[in-house]
Amino acid sequence: MVNFRSIAVGAFAMIALFSSGLLVVFTPVPLIYVSAFRGRRAGVHTAALAFAGVCALLFFALPTFVQSLESGGLFLPLPAIDLAAFLPMSMTAVLIISSFCFYAAIGIALGEAARRRWGLQYGVAVVLGSGLAVMILAGVVLSAMGFEAGLSGMQRYFLSIVAELVRLQQDGGAAGLPIALLADHGDAVAAFVLRIIPGMLFLYGVMVVMLNFLVGRRLTRNVHAFSHIHNAARFRLPFPVVWVLIGAGITFFAGHYVLHSVSFEMLAINVLIGVSALYFLQGMSVVVYMLQGVRAPFMRAAVYIAIIMFFQTVSVGLVALGIVDSWVDFRLRRWRARHHST
Repeated sequence: MVNFRSIAVGAFAMIALFSSGLLVVFTPVPLIYVSAFRGRRAGVHTAALAFAGVCALLFFALPTFVQSLESGGLFLPLPAIDLAAFLPMSMTAVLIISSFCFYAAIGIALGEAARRRWGLQYGVAVVLGSGLAVMILAGVVLSAMGFEAGLSGMQRYFLSIVAELVRLQQDGGAAGLPIALLADHGDAVAAFVLRIIPGMLFLYGVMVVMLNFLVGRRLTRNVHAFSHIHNAARFRLPFPVVWVLIGAGITFFAGHYVLHSVSFEMLAINVLIGVSALYFLQGMSVVVYMLQGVRAPFMRAAVYIAIIMFFQTVSVGLVALGIVDSWVDFRLRRWRARHHST
């Protein structure tokens, strides 16, 4: 029997999270919760109702949001709404709806992963693939609506961000060579950011999947939705992924020094960003696994705080740790005197 109250509350929670700005990354959580407690059909109905609510919100209120954005007034912080000043309203609406479908696809896929008891590696691959498929479809639709206009608008948007960063730095009293270079080469920076969008979207997708898996697992402990995954810190990529990383590195150097092809360089950079994100997860899994043997909660918290505070430096080390773990399994059986779950 369909529980209409659960569906309505779940759909409202999804719309609220999607419209919240900072918490948008957790939009799939209500869908995971409803799917775990009420079943797959209730989860699909929740996603459909929330989708209808988002479409209705855009149909009736998008022009008002755009006017408020242009006038500097208050507006609902929907994903991609900032692009309304640089793209046609129809493209902006497609981007916002596609963003919601991306989160909904991840939520539905995570619910299926729990129901079918998929393994960690296989489950992450399928769930991430579901979200990326929505992104690819959105790219095809936007290209059909006007590829050149979309690229031009996106580049102007990134250029405005660069200009705003320079202005904020100068207003704050910062000066010197980095600020001057950023101001002089804003066009090149904006063009580069535009070219690495695929890699950045993949990186963001990885983050969304893992955060919602961890939060969803906590919220559904009573029904043991993800109980078959005994320790999430056992996440480990298949070894052949290393060759993808090596191949991307070779492609970059060949494109830059031999072929002098920007297309090859950008393809390699996007692949390197995506694969590095996966190896960051593997390196982080190694750290979490090792910390499971530390009984002092303060020490574990101190390590996590240090990773967050020095993320720019530590992240490179975590990627390297993940790559090395492909050859040296830091989570061998003889070290596994741990029965904690992460």
